[in-house]
Amino acid sequence: MIDAELSTLFFAVTAFAVFFVGLAKAGFGGMMGSLGMPLVAAVSDMPTAIAILLPTYIVIDVIVVWLYRRSVRFDTLWPLLLGGLIGIVFGGMAFRTLDPTWLRVGLGMITIGQALRFGWHMRARGQEPDVIPPDQRNWSRILGWGGASGFLSFFLMGGAPAQIYLLPFRLAPHIYVGIMVWHFAILNVAKLPFLFQMDLINGQTLMTSALFLPFMPAGILLGRYINNRIPKQPFYVIVHVLLFALGIYLILSAFM
Repeated sequence: MIDAELSTLFFAVTAFAVFFVGLAKAGFGGMMGSLGMPLVAAVSDMPTAIAILLPTYIVIDVIVVWLYRRSVRFDTLWPLLLGGLIGIVFGGMAFRTLDPTWLRVGLGMITIGQALRFGWHMRARGQEPDVIPPDQRNWSRILGWGGASGFLSFFLMGGAPAQIYLLPFRLAPHIYVGIMVWHFAILNVAKLPFLFQMDLINGQTLMTSALFLPFMPAGILLGRYINNRIPKQPFYVIVHVLLFALGIYLILSAFM
């Protein structure tokens, strides 16, 4: 866990992770925000990364949820959230037994496959894959991707499954981000009872988390600025490129 005196490397990496997650949440709904945990875990360990980062994520969530308070479609959010909350329960039960290395590898392969599928459609047919109506209820997709987002959220890596679920709806960028930030804001709070019970989060870790809050506003402001200026089609191209990069990083980070 956390040493009495933070190392310079740990402080620098965690400060960057908090800034970057703020940018990712406000600009792309969390896309690439999953990099925060592997970065911090690389200079500490996974329990420490989760204990320090989760409280900062919740503070970021409160601000970003307010920024996107008029941009969320609750009819699209609630099925995804239902699957996520179910996944949270299973994630809490499995947290101490699963090897996160293979979780990263599996998630990385899934995200790369989704990004390549999008690119294949763009190249082969000159257009994006078929759009799914946002009000369509496919419960296998909802419980599969929503559940995976909640389950992997316990390891702060739940963004990709939720993104894979939402991307086929081709929502406007601000609606897409609004749903993502509300989804993970609620899931992050839902994790707290489990983490307090495990004593992963306590008074000491909360004091350490507070040191990194000053690095958060700049990331949020930059992310909001980016989201307001990207048209819908380039937004989805950028998101899938980032999805591919996230998949590569998750696989590589599993063996670092």
